Amino acid sequence: MKSVECLGIISSDCIMAEGLQDLIKYSSRTWALLQKGHKNIGVFTWPKAQAGHVAKPLSGVLRGLIIGPIGTVSTELHTFLNEDKHDLKPNKKLEPILMMDATLVASVTPAPSLRVVIMLFADTDHSAEILRIFWERNLQIEIVKGYCAKKCGGISHSTHLNVEQSPTAATTIYGCKTTLLPHQQEPLEFILQPESPELTILSKFKSGPANHSTQGSILADDMGLGKTLTSLALIATSKNEAEALANTNNKLAKATLVICPLSTLGNWEAEIHKHLDLNAVRYVVYHGEAQKKLNGPLLWTYNIVLTNYNTVSNQYESNSDVLFE
Repeated sequence: MKSVECLGIISSDCIMAEGLQDLIKYSSRTWALLQKGHKNIGVFTWPKAQAGHVAKPLSGVLRGLIIGPIGTVSTELHTFLNEDKHDLKPNKKLEPILMMDATLVASVTPAPSLRVVIMLFADTDHSAEILRIFWERNLQIEIVKGYCAKKCGGISHSTHLNVEQSPTAATTIYGCKTTLLPHQQEPLEFILQPESPELTILSKFKSGPANHSTQGSILADDMGLGKTLTSLALIATSKNEAEALANTNNKLAKATLVICPLSTLGNWEAEIHKHLDLNAVRYVVYHGEAQKKLNGPLLWTYNIVLTNYNTVSNQYESNSDVLFE
């Protein structure tokens, strides 16, 4: 098998098929396939069920990278790996330039809309060339924060993407209304480093592969420096990656669970309203009477779930599966 690596993740609006807008009643995500059309890239959730098509300019780039005639569908990573592993006969099909694991994300606010999130994989010999194609068209491929090779068939992440091309290099973050000050941006970039395939100063001393089980950080800035804002900015920054990774395994949720003392629950909610664009980042409070209205599948459609220590403790002791499924 040729050496394959993950190039990163990219997202775009999905222009909805006629009549679909009225059918979107709640936020959700689902697996999707991309199909090469005459003028665009169709987005399908199952055979013959077209949800829409990828918006320009991404649609035009993908049309050139899906090899084959009109009607050719994108190749998913697991399909490519399985074919390569078990096919003992010469492969008569054209080998894909790019493997794509696509997720279709539906939102209901402020108006029903669709967005397609695509994790990209390619032969390492061609990855730099493919990335250049996207960059020349001002399309930004982002590093997959928290990428775990074990969950993607052992495929490593490309290191062609550098820190300057990541969303944290910008002064503003999509989904975050507040511009981070330098002392808030610095810890955000520091937190993202262990979640990134990029080498850091410390990791250069290691000769072995990275241990993905050590990913994670402790944010311990002094009071008043904006730890809550930094944490919320982290959630907004990694929103697309969370959507895509949740789609690779049904047991993984895109939501970030925030557990805090009951006395600070209201403060967290106020900070979310102050700093985040609620049309881009959705949250829910899981406490009190609200618990009765929220089951597991619904709960994890949100980007942030706010709860407190007592709720988590009580659910654990009662063997409730809503937070622990």
